[in-house]
Amino acid sequence: MKKNIIFLVLILIATNLIACGSSVSIGDKTPYTEVNDFPGATMEVIEVNTDEEFITVEFSYSGPNELSYGTSSDEYEIEFFQNNEWYTLDYKKYDAMGLGHSVKDGETHTEDYRYTRYGKLPAGHYRIVKRVLDFIEAGNFTEHYLAAEFDIE
Repeated sequence: MKKNIIFLVLILIATNLIACGSSVSIGDKTPYTEVNDFPGATMEVIEVNTDEEFITVEFSYSGPNELSYGTSSDEYEIEFFQNNEWYTLDYKKYDAMGLGHSVKDGETHTEDYRYTRYGKLPAGHYRIVKRVLDFIEAGNFTEHYLAAEFDIE
Protein backbone atom coordinates (compact mmCIF):
# COMPACT_ATOMS: atom_id res chain seq x y z
CA MET A 1 0.00 0.00 0.00
CA LYS A 2 2.81 2.39 0.95
CA LYS A 3 4.54 1.73 -2.40
CA ASN A 4 1.29 2.56 -4.24
CA ILE A 5 0.96 5.89 -2.44
CA ILE A 6 4.60 6.79 -3.15
CA PHE A 7 4.12 5.82 -6.82
CA LEU A 8 0.97 7.95 -7.07
CA VAL A 9 2.76 10.95 -5.54
CA LEU A 10 5.67 10.55 -7.99
CA ILE A 11 3.26 10.43 -10.95
CA LEU A 12 1.53 13.60 -9.76
CA ILE A 13 4.86 15.41 -9.31
CA ALA A 14 6.05 14.33 -12.77
CA THR A 15 2.77 15.41 -14.37
CA ASN A 16 2.99 18.82 -12.71
CA LEU A 17 6.61 19.29 -13.80
CA ILE A 18 5.78 18.39 -17.40
CA ALA A 19 2.79 20.74 -17.49
CA CYS A 20 4.53 23.71 -15.84
CA GLY A 21 6.23 25.08 -18.92
CA SER A 22 3.52 24.16 -21.40
CA SER A 23 1.45 26.72 -23.22
CA VAL A 24 -2.32 26.65 -22.96
CA SER A 25 -4.30 25.04 -25.75
CA ILE A 26 -7.85 26.31 -26.24
CA GLY A 27 -10.36 23.60 -27.08
CA ASP A 28 -14.01 23.63 -28.09
CA LYS A 29 -16.90 25.80 -26.93
CA THR A 30 -18.07 24.80 -23.51
CA PRO A 31 -20.44 21.85 -23.19
CA TYR A 32 -21.80 23.38 -19.94
CA THR A 33 -24.82 25.36 -21.08
CA GLU A 34 -26.54 25.19 -17.69
CA VAL A 35 -24.47 26.05 -14.63
CA ASN A 36 -25.35 27.35 -11.18
CA ASP A 37 -28.83 25.82 -11.35
CA PHE A 38 -28.66 24.01 -7.98
CA PRO A 39 -30.92 26.03 -5.64
CA GLY A 40 -29.12 27.09 -2.46
CA ALA A 41 -25.67 25.98 -3.70
CA THR A 42 -22.91 28.43 -4.59
CA MET A 43 -19.23 28.25 -5.48
CA GLU A 44 -17.01 31.33 -5.36
CA VAL A 45 -13.31 31.78 -6.14
CA ILE A 46 -11.81 33.40 -3.06
CA GLU A 47 -8.12 33.26 -3.99
CA VAL A 48 -6.02 32.97 -7.14
CA ASN A 49 -2.41 32.03 -6.40
CA THR A 50 -0.44 32.49 -9.62
CA ASP A 51 2.92 31.67 -7.98
CA GLU A 52 1.84 28.18 -6.93
CA GLU A 53 -0.80 27.88 -9.69
CA PHE A 54 -3.94 27.06 -7.75
CA ILE A 55 -7.28 28.63 -6.98
CA THR A 56 -9.22 28.38 -3.76
CA VAL A 57 -12.97 28.07 -4.02
CA GLU A 58 -15.62 28.26 -1.35
CA PHE A 59 -18.72 26.09 -1.52
CA SER A 60 -21.79 27.10 0.46
CA TYR A 61 -25.15 25.44 0.72
CA SER A 62 -28.54 26.22 2.15
CA GLY A 63 -31.16 23.55 1.57
CA PRO A 64 -32.82 20.36 2.72
CA ASN A 65 -30.30 17.85 1.28
CA GLU A 66 -26.50 17.90 0.94
CA LEU A 67 -24.17 19.35 -1.66
CA SER A 68 -21.63 16.60 -2.41
CA TYR A 69 -18.48 16.94 -4.48
CA GLY A 70 -15.24 15.13 -5.17
CA THR A 71 -11.72 16.47 -5.40
CA SER A 72 -10.27 14.25 -8.13
CA SER A 73 -8.93 15.85 -11.31
CA ASP A 74 -11.84 14.62 -13.43
CA GLU A 75 -14.37 16.49 -11.27
CA TYR A 76 -13.56 20.01 -12.53
CA GLU A 77 -12.44 21.97 -15.57
CA ILE A 78 -10.98 25.41 -16.19
CA GLU A 79 -12.45 27.37 -19.09
CA PHE A 80 -11.30 30.51 -20.92
CA PHE A 81 -13.54 33.44 -21.93
CA GLN A 82 -12.90 34.69 -25.46
CA ASN A 83 -15.11 36.59 -27.95
CA ASN A 84 -18.06 36.51 -25.52
CA GLU A 85 -17.95 32.67 -25.35
CA TRP A 86 -16.56 30.12 -22.89
CA TYR A 87 -14.05 27.62 -24.25
CA THR A 88 -12.60 24.49 -22.72
CA LEU A 89 -8.86 24.22 -22.22
CA ASP A 90 -7.01 21.09 -23.22
CA TYR A 91 -5.17 19.44 -20.37
CA LYS A 92 -2.98 16.52 -19.52
CA LYS A 93 -5.13 13.73 -18.14
CA TYR A 94 -3.92 11.67 -15.25
CA ASP A 95 -5.57 9.41 -12.73
CA ALA A 96 -5.68 10.61 -9.18
CA MET A 97 -7.94 9.56 -6.38
CA GLY A 98 -9.93 12.30 -4.78
CA LEU A 99 -11.87 12.63 -1.62
CA GLY A 100 -15.61 13.05 -1.36
CA HIS A 101 -17.00 15.95 0.64
CA SER A 102 -20.47 17.05 1.63
CA VAL A 103 -21.76 20.46 2.62
CA LYS A 104 -24.88 20.49 4.76
CA ASP A 105 -27.45 23.23 5.28
CA GLY A 106 -25.78 26.45 6.43
CA GLU A 107 -22.21 25.17 5.99
CA THR A 108 -19.32 26.36 3.85
CA HIS A 109 -16.20 24.44 2.73
CA THR A 110 -13.09 25.64 0.95
CA GLU A 111 -11.03 23.63 -1.50
CA ASP A 112 -7.83 24.28 -3.49
CA TYR A 113 -7.64 23.28 -7.16
CA ARG A 114 -4.34 23.25 -9.05
CA TYR A 115 -4.38 24.37 -12.65
CA THR A 116 -0.88 23.22 -13.63
CA ARG A 117 -2.29 20.42 -15.80
CA TYR A 118 -3.42 23.11 -18.27
CA GLY A 119 0.03 24.65 -18.61
CA LYS A 120 0.90 28.24 -17.73
CA LEU A 121 -2.34 30.25 -17.86
CA PRO A 122 -1.82 33.60 -19.59
CA ALA A 123 -3.58 36.76 -18.45
CA GLY A 124 -7.29 36.50 -19.08
CA HIS A 125 -10.75 35.75 -17.75
CA TYR A 126 -11.43 32.16 -16.65
CA ARG A 127 -13.91 30.06 -14.77
CA ILE A 128 -13.80 26.79 -12.94
CA VAL A 129 -16.69 24.42 -13.65
CA LYS A 130 -17.26 21.85 -10.95
CA ARG A 131 -19.49 18.77 -10.95
CA VAL A 132 -21.55 18.54 -7.74
CA LEU A 133 -24.43 16.40 -6.53
CA ASP A 134 -27.68 17.25 -4.80
CA PHE A 135 -27.43 14.24 -2.48
CA ILE A 136 -30.74 13.09 -1.05
CA GLU A 137 -29.78 9.55 0.05
CA ALA A 138 -27.65 6.66 -1.16
CA GLY A 139 -28.49 6.09 -4.83
CA ASN A 140 -30.77 9.13 -4.96
CA PHE A 141 -29.05 12.29 -6.21
CA THR A 142 -29.14 14.86 -9.00
CA GLU A 143 -26.03 16.02 -10.88
CA HIS A 144 -25.37 19.75 -11.32
CA TYR A 145 -22.50 21.97 -12.42
CA LEU A 146 -21.38 25.06 -10.53
CA ALA A 147 -19.18 27.71 -12.12
CA ALA A 148 -17.14 30.54 -10.61
CA GLU A 149 -15.19 33.15 -12.57
CA PHE A 150 -11.70 34.51 -11.89
CA ASP A 151 -8.98 36.52 -13.57
CA ILE A 152 -5.28 35.89 -14.15
CA GLU A 153 -3.35 39.16 -14.44
